[in-house]
Amino acid sequence: MIKQHTILTVFLLVFSYSFSQELTFNKVKDSILSIIEKEDIPGISLAIINKKDSLYWSGGFGMADIENNIPMTKNSLMFIASTSKNFIALSIMTLVEEGKVKLTTPIKDIIPEINYKNPWKDTNPITLEMVLEHTTGFDDTRYNNFIGEDDEYLTLKELLNTYPNALHSRWKPGTMFSYSNLNYTLAGYIIEKITGMPFEAYVKQSILDPLEMNETKLTNPTAKYPNIAIPYGYDFKNQKNVPFFQNGKVGANFMQRPASFVITSSKDMLKYLNFYLSANENNSLIVGKASIDRMENGETSYDAKLGLDGRYGLGNKPGLREVQLFGHHGNAWNTSFFLYNREVGVGYYLATNCSFGIPQIRRLLTAFLFKDYKIETTRNYQSSEIAKPFEGFYEAVTSRNEMLLFFDQIRYAGNLKVESDTVCFDGGLKQRKYKVFENSTEKLISLNRVDKRFEKQRNMSSLGLMYDENNEQVLVWDTGTATVYFKKKSAFIHYFKHISLFASIPILAIATLVILIISLIKTIKRRFKFSVINTTISIATLSLALMIFIGIPSGPFDLIALGEMNLKTILFFILSMVFPLVSLIYIKEVVKHRNKSLSLWLKIPYSLICFSIIYLNVFMLQNGFVGLQFWNY
Repeated sequence: MIKQHTILTVFLLVFSYSFSQELTFNKVKDSILSIIEKEDIPGISLAIINKKDSLYWSGGFGMADIENNIPMTKNSLMFIASTSKNFIALSIMTLVEEGKVKLTTPIKDIIPEINYKNPWKDTNPITLEMVLEHTTGFDDTRYNNFIGEDDEYLTLKELLNTYPNALHSRWKPGTMFSYSNLNYTLAGYIIEKITGMPFEAYVKQSILDPLEMNETKLTNPTAKYPNIAIPYGYDFKNQKNVPFFQNGKVGANFMQRPASFVITSSKDMLKYLNFYLSANENNSLIVGKASIDRMENGETSYDAKLGLDGRYGLGNKPGLREVQLFGHHGNAWNTSFFLYNREVGVGYYLATNCSFGIPQIRRLLTAFLFKDYKIETTRNYQSSEIAKPFEGFYEAVTSRNEMLLFFDQIRYAGNLKVESDTVCFDGGLKQRKYKVFENSTEKLISLNRVDKRFEKQRNMSSLGLMYDENNEQVLVWDTGTATVYFKKKSAFIHYFKHISLFASIPILAIATLVILIISLIKTIKRRFKFSVINTTISIATLSLALMIFIGIPSGPFDLIALGEMNLKTILFFILSMVFPLVSLIYIKEVVKHRNKSLSLWLKIPYSLICFSIIYLNVFMLQNGFVGLQFWNY
């Protein structure tokens, strides 16, 4: 959607105002209009509060419905996707305050009927707070959990037990964070078990009704509600916005509901913002200050031990800026941000009826809300030599999606070293520099990023070094949008396995092409003979190409379709069995003919193909691609 030639213009427009006393709210609104016009954004819904300046405003910019010329207003409704998780966590906290459940309660004591696997259940049982903080170790929503076009309404118990494979702790619960939508399906079901009512009804009773959020809906995110804003995708070929749901829809159980279920307006979100910003006054309509404090501070992960400032709390992900903005964001066919700071008394809700993350507008709002803010005190550093024992090569050991770990390890790997009293880490495809905070110990080291453009994050810890319960060294890195956990690995093995993978595919393709050309030449000269070797490798190459084509979705509806039993997913399953089978036949034939006289032009490609298919089969076996049934994964 972004028009590349406008990015510099918008960047200069936003930052010409940054932290300037001249930046008024009228200028902010003018800038938003300019940005959405230049970036071709359909519409923006905004609620904003600055208590000090008595600014309480909600409204819209652009269009809610382009085809019918309906403008975006404060009453326009939008699906806010994962921002819904904050509502679930807040609902849980009402039950905690009422004494109906404790955050430390093991979930097996609440929902024993749900099938989940925890190999460490005796020493590390999964608790309610681990569910809300995403430290269960569960995989994220798998393809078959999207529940795409199925309109049959399933109970949460049915949803959780229909596809339980992702509910498997991949590491000890309560150690490492990994965002999983299924955690909030569990949380929604826990609400139902405790209250005896649908989670939507309890959210309405405990949050919407007290705050008089009368326009907010909690079911069917693609329903044609009055005032609903039409979601748009961008047609790059014709350079225009087009309705997102032209040829598809999502079913009644999309994303397992409690993880993404709120449809709301900026008018209602202004009330929700005001609730959070008034929590310090101890006269809350929903929960008290202590509960909001707990929501903003994660306690169950390594990040908490290290004191990383951006650690995920209870449905709440703090940012890593000079002043922390707490809250959540969501992205589906719409994008939403709900962010606030109680200390300063500011916050905003920002949503757009497209999937673009609108960073220019977020930077503009941050500059406006914190234009008078000054850092009163700064944390001190100590010598970085304390980090010397942690020097070495690190590779990611966690991934939001288990199937994608191998690919995440490509970008999340690198060296950590101490130079000139600075800790340097290049584990995210570029080098970053850090200083050690003075409260660090030899076992728990908390670091602050000190690259030139990060001076305003002087008090924020975003990297940690520690020893786990097995005395292994762990590196924890908060990227700002994700948390990645690393352990020391062999650099040689890391580069060998990844280079081998990406070399194997073109080697297989080129070598097969050479064989086909030679076969074509022989056919023309009437010297062609059927060859098992050439036939099997041709089938193997075609199978691999089709698997890659099927397995990489081109859009959200293709992604949803991968979770269903259809022609494509059945074909992928068949091809994933055909590839290793014909590979074995090929290797057997090559070994059988190894002593026969072959031209050099054939020996080289045959040898390269042998290496490639052996490595690709090992890769597929290790990562679960052989015999993969997406609909039952």
